[in-house]
Amino acid sequence: MRTLVTTFCAESPAGREVRVIDMANLVNELTGNPAGLRYIPRRKWDHKSRLLASIEKARRLIGHAPQTDFRLGLEHTVCWFRDHWPKSSPRRGSDW
Repeated sequence: MRTLVTTFCAESPAGREVRVIDMANLVNELTGNPAGLRYIPRRKWDHKSRLLASIEKARRLIGHAPQTDFRLGLEHTVCWFRDHWPKSSPRRGSDW
Protein backbone atom coordinates (compact mmCIF):
# COMPACT_ATOMS: atom_id res chain seq x y z
CA MET A 1 0.00 0.00 0.00
CA ARG A 2 1.36 3.39 -0.96
CA THR A 3 0.47 6.49 1.05
CA LEU A 4 1.78 10.00 1.34
CA VAL A 5 3.24 10.69 4.76
CA THR A 6 1.08 13.47 6.18
CA THR A 7 2.61 14.32 9.53
CA PHE A 8 2.96 18.06 9.11
CA CYS A 9 0.33 20.74 8.98
CA ALA A 10 1.04 24.43 9.16
CA GLU A 11 -1.29 26.94 10.72
CA SER A 12 -2.23 29.73 8.37
CA PRO A 13 -3.34 33.14 9.66
CA ALA A 14 -6.90 31.87 9.44
CA GLY A 15 -5.94 28.88 11.60
CA ARG A 16 -6.43 26.40 8.76
CA GLU A 17 -4.38 23.25 8.45
CA VAL A 18 -2.33 22.67 5.32
CA ARG A 19 -1.94 19.04 4.29
CA VAL A 20 1.47 17.79 3.20
CA ILE A 21 0.14 16.76 -0.21
CA ASP A 22 -1.30 20.25 -0.77
CA MET A 23 1.95 21.88 0.34
CA ALA A 24 4.03 19.58 -1.91
CA ASN A 25 1.79 20.24 -4.91
CA LEU A 26 1.99 23.99 -4.28
CA VAL A 27 5.80 23.89 -4.02
CA ASN A 28 5.93 22.01 -7.33
CA GLU A 29 3.54 24.52 -8.92
CA LEU A 30 5.43 27.59 -7.70
CA THR A 31 8.84 26.24 -8.66
CA GLY A 32 7.76 24.75 -11.98
CA ASN A 33 8.94 21.33 -10.84
CA PRO A 34 7.58 18.71 -13.26
CA ALA A 35 8.80 15.76 -11.15
CA GLY A 36 5.50 15.28 -9.35
CA LEU A 37 5.21 13.47 -6.03
CA ARG A 38 6.39 10.09 -4.90
CA TYR A 39 4.10 8.25 -2.53
CA ILE A 40 5.82 5.97 -0.03
CA PRO A 41 4.63 3.70 2.79
CA ARG A 42 4.64 5.17 6.27
CA ARG A 43 7.69 4.43 8.35
CA LYS A 44 7.26 2.19 11.41
CA TRP A 45 7.66 5.07 13.83
CA ASP A 46 5.36 7.41 11.92
CA HIS A 47 2.15 7.00 13.91
CA LYS A 48 0.55 10.43 13.66
CA SER A 49 -1.67 11.20 10.72
CA ARG A 50 -1.89 14.89 11.71
CA LEU A 51 0.27 17.35 13.56
CA LEU A 52 -0.78 20.96 13.88
CA ALA A 53 1.82 23.37 15.19
CA SER A 54 0.45 26.18 17.32
CA ILE A 55 1.73 29.74 17.53
CA GLU A 56 -0.31 30.44 20.66
CA LYS A 57 2.77 30.82 22.88
CA ALA A 58 4.35 33.32 20.46
CA ARG A 59 1.06 35.19 20.29
CA ARG A 60 0.84 35.33 24.08
CA LEU A 61 4.49 36.22 24.80
CA ILE A 62 5.38 38.61 21.98
CA GLY A 63 2.06 39.40 20.32
CA HIS A 64 2.91 37.53 17.11
CA ALA A 65 -0.03 37.43 14.73
CA PRO A 66 0.62 35.97 11.25
CA GLN A 67 -0.36 38.31 8.45
CA THR A 68 0.67 36.27 5.41
CA ASP A 69 -1.36 33.33 4.19
CA PHE A 70 0.36 30.07 3.38
CA ARG A 71 0.39 30.37 -0.41
CA LEU A 72 1.68 33.95 -0.40
CA GLY A 73 4.37 33.00 2.13
CA LEU A 74 5.55 30.16 -0.12
CA GLU A 75 5.51 32.48 -3.14
CA HIS A 76 7.74 34.94 -1.24
CA THR A 77 10.05 32.10 -0.18
CA VAL A 78 10.43 30.84 -3.75
CA CYS A 79 11.16 34.40 -4.96
CA TRP A 80 13.76 34.87 -2.23
CA PHE A 81 15.54 31.66 -3.18
CA ARG A 82 15.45 32.58 -6.87
CA ASP A 83 17.08 35.92 -6.05
CA HIS A 84 19.63 34.65 -3.51
CA TRP A 85 20.53 31.05 -4.34
CA PRO A 86 23.96 31.06 -6.00
CA LYS A 87 23.77 30.33 -9.71
CA SER A 88 26.86 28.16 -9.36
CA SER A 89 25.23 25.85 -6.82
CA PRO A 90 25.14 22.25 -8.09
CA ARG A 91 21.81 21.73 -6.29
CA ARG A 92 20.07 24.50 -8.19
CA GLY A 93 18.33 23.49 -11.40
CA SER A 94 18.95 25.45 -14.56
CA ASP A 95 15.23 26.17 -14.97
CA TRP A 96 15.24 28.62 -12.05
